[in-house]
Amino acid sequence: MRIRSFRLPQLTPIQWVLISLVMVAVGFGVFLRVWKLGYPGETVFDEVYFPVFAQKYLTGADVFDVHPPLGKLIIAVSMLFLGDNPIGWRMAPLLAGLALIPASAWLTLRLGGTRVMALLVGAAVAMDMAFTTYSRTGLMDGMLVLACVLVLIAASSRWVPLWVPVLLLGIAGSIKWVGLAVALPAAYLFWRQGRLLQAFAWFPAVLLLVFASSALGESLDGARDVLKATVNWHIQAFNYHATLTATHPWSSTWDTWPFQLRPTLFWYQDAGGKGIELMTTLGNPVLWTGGFLAVAAGIGRVLRQLLQKVPVDHFLVVVILAWIAAYLPFIGVDRVMFHYHYLPASLFGTMALCWWLGYAWQRGKRWVTLVGLVLIMLVGWWLAPHAAPWWKLTREQLDQRIWVKTWLWDTRIQSFPELWSKR
Repeated sequence: MRIRSFRLPQLTPIQWVLISLVMVAVGFGVFLRVWKLGYPGETVFDEVYFPVFAQKYLTGADVFDVHPPLGKLIIAVSMLFLGDNPIGWRMAPLLAGLALIPASAWLTLRLGGTRVMALLVGAAVAMDMAFTTYSRTGLMDGMLVLACVLVLIAASSRWVPLWVPVLLLGIAGSIKWVGLAVALPAAYLFWRQGRLLQAFAWFPAVLLLVFASSALGESLDGARDVLKATVNWHIQAFNYHATLTATHPWSSTWDTWPFQLRPTLFWYQDAGGKGIELMTTLGNPVLWTGGFLAVAAGIGRVLRQLLQKVPVDHFLVVVILAWIAAYLPFIGVDRVMFHYHYLPASLFGTMALCWWLGYAWQRGKRWVTLVGLVLIMLVGWWLAPHAAPWWKLTREQLDQRIWVKTWLWDTRIQSFPELWSKR
């Protein structure tokens, strides 16, 4: 049998430039996520809750959390093999964060995006510091975003049995209830495939999966009447979210999230002459604000296409619906909320922005695409210390990376307790 010789694809110089930039971006993003994963060697922000809950599930101790248990159970599996330590807490979120880079690019292709768009999406996700932070901490939101992406990948093909996206949607909702919102863009995909009614018939199974995951948590909790305990948990968790009046110095309102006026500080350490280290939920401003503008421009384009009765860009329709579904549950809510609640919506905004950059490439304006990618990379590199706690900064260097004062209250403050008290 004759074996074909391997040949590199015939690419133009500018295509090689694009691919090289994407490889650098992805490589840098992976490095930021993996390097010194166990640092800080202490709990960071809500790691004081979720890994603790995970350990309690392993020991059968009583647990009450206001979110469904699946995210903590996934972390518990990691801790079962790696131990109750920072690596054990963070390995599952790390794997989810690494998987999100190719998964988001794959989703781009599944929705009809070009290869250039897929490359741009993968590079952009890699260069987003918010996703880096959630890949380095024992928290659930990064896993939630990956679950939502997998739902849409499964829903994008009519040849995938309906039970697959149903199962994935149940997983998303079992990490956090808001994960169920991705059912909106999934429903649009099912409608295009002519199987929306069949999908609706499966939706009770999604709710049953969420209930079953909660029942599993109650069972591990040692509940004698698992059914009653699960019903009570849902009632108590809902009442907690509906009546919460607590405040927090690092909270923010929903209308500020796309513009990142108030990211959440996860960890801060001033070691004097040895430098300052920190972790925040600050995302790449080019992607978060640019993505918001890209969604707005996409809505305008789709509406114009509908009015002109011409075929719409279905890629834009899906990411717009996904962005709305991820953002809408928080709009107008007056309880304490945080910048990271926008994390799933930010991904779909990034995909919309990369669609426009890819569209410019298709229209022959390839310099626009390359300039956009380079800008994403430069801003991501400059602000990377916000997600890399091992990256020591001088006071002057930190000041240069605080573009908006409310990112860190006042960078002249000397310690975290002072940061906490200045509110």
